[in-house]
Amino acid sequence: MQTDVLRELETVALAVFALYLAVAGAWDLKTRRVPNFLTLPGIGVVLIWRTIRLVWMAHAGLPVLPELAFVPYWAGVWMLWTGRMMGGGDAKLLMILFGVFPTLQFLFLLLAVTGLTMALVLLWRYGRRRRIGLFISSLLFRLVHRRWFPTEAELSSEGEPTAFLFAGAGMIMIVLSSLSLV
Repeated sequence: MQTDVLRELETVALAVFALYLAVAGAWDLKTRRVPNFLTLPGIGVVLIWRTIRLVWMAHAGLPVLPELAFVPYWAGVWMLWTGRMMGGGDAKLLMILFGVFPTLQFLFLLLAVTGLTMALVLLWRYGRRRRIGLFISSLLFRLVHRRWFPTEAELSSEGEPTAFLFAGAGMIMIVLSSLSLV
């Protein structure tokens, strides 16, 4: 009986999380930003949830190291953010997602969803013959002048919103985990 209640609570929590991801993704598409009032409470909930689980596992005599699996992901996301390879809202949303799904399966799913989608966006944007030359010359300019990553101004004017892709990968992971496929 107790496991049935826990399963129902988990189902409700995942449904609420999917709704949260839908709101964050829609906000990103509309404004190209994910504000702190959406991300900071999410990070707080993940930290509280992980702390409760950590204390419970330690009290039960279970190994606690698996519960800390999200920490390396958070460190990686933080490094991407401090290296200006990712915006703050995107980074915080990824931290929330890796706090809930700290697995290699989610990392690979995230890379597949974002990689495929961004490849399609680039094909659409530069796929016409006149624009492919612009893409190649821009790429060569970046290589010659060692500007590996876009500036903040370039990102805000030409960058694509990505938090909605992260949210989409999270929703796919919710479906897969509810179907017990991962």
